[in-house]
Amino acid sequence: MKKLNMGKLVRRVRKRWRRVRLRGGERLGAVLVPLFTRRIAGPRPPVSRPDECIACVLVRDGEVYLKDFLRHYDRLGVRHLIVLDNGSVDNTVALASGAPNVTVLRCRLSFRYFEYPMKRLLLRLASRGAGWSLLVDIDEFFDYPGSDAISLSAFLRRLNASGYDAVAGYLLDMFPGPDTPLSASEQDFRSQHDTYDISCVSASAYPDHLDVVQPKPRVPVYRGGVRTAMFGLDNVLLIKHPLLRCSHSSHWVDPHWVKDVRLADVTTVLLHYKFAGDFVQKVTEAAREERYPRALSEYRAYWDVTRSGEPLAFPRDSACRFENAWELVDRGFLAAPASYREYCAKNGGPAGLAAARDRAAAAGSATG
Repeated sequence: MKKLNMGKLVRRVRKRWRRVRLRGGERLGAVLVPLFTRRIAGPRPPVSRPDECIACVLVRDGEVYLKDFLRHYDRLGVRHLIVLDNGSVDNTVALASGAPNVTVLRCRLSFRYFEYPMKRLLLRLASRGAGWSLLVDIDEFFDYPGSDAISLSAFLRRLNASGYDAVAGYLLDMFPGPDTPLSASEQDFRSQHDTYDISCVSASAYPDHLDVVQPKPRVPVYRGGVRTAMFGLDNVLLIKHPLLRCSHSSHWVDPHWVKDVRLADVTTVLLHYKFAGDFVQKVTEAAREERYPRALSEYRAYWDVTRSGEPLAFPRDSACRFENAWELVDRGFLAAPASYREYCAKNGGPAGLAAARDRAAAAGSATG
């Protein structure tokens, strides 16, 4: 008779019980989250037009990121931002409340059990109109190929004209350059965390069970990257679908997946500043509190490495300094077909227009 492994059995029971509680939180959250959410600053979110985008974020203690976050999305051209605060004790609410075109909500329900219902509420509030919603985390900075040439409105007009419903975006983990310590000042963290590495990223086929209409060539699923190399994680999922047509907000499955949509032929990037601020403290608190039950093993892996006190060993030999999204297209990480490059060349403003025309010409000669 096979000997019973009690440790393994206990782990299985805990994992199954955790799943049961999360499912219960999903059903209960659909009722509770709207009841326990209050608007504490800013106007009611506006109704978007077809070429407008309303961004939304669920945050707790995001002061480190917030100034740059607000500045980035304002410059990007989003019409409005909805911030749902989940019980911050820092200056997150005060900073967000003082910004123009920002609605600040508060919901103190447990993130552990009500993360998805809170994000679904955000999407519903951002989807009042014929435009687009952009759901991101506080450490994610959305960008697209050609953002230096065409406005966000022009980008959305192309999506509308092509009949797309969603846009894939890939997490790109940003980390300090070789001369910048991890404990550097929190001010201007984007200029400090300006390096990335895609040598450990692997591609696989997009799942069929979600009934997503794919472009040609098909959008791949990326896994791995810096966190796989540094922490030994074997299933870091990098694909998300942050940009979603308002009419399809109910097709959101979770932060990584959507269903029953027509996917765009151009892909985007989410510059991911996970290592900004006090990464060790964030990881220690998250692992101790089990704040992210769906990513519990991931945060335990972070904790196992960081608690040793040794400095994090970021990759150097294959690392690159980030300039713009076009370089990710050139390296094969993002997709931007010839028709999209031509669109950028025809519709771009003075900034970046010449580069867009050069890229369109290069794409035409390559396919000719």
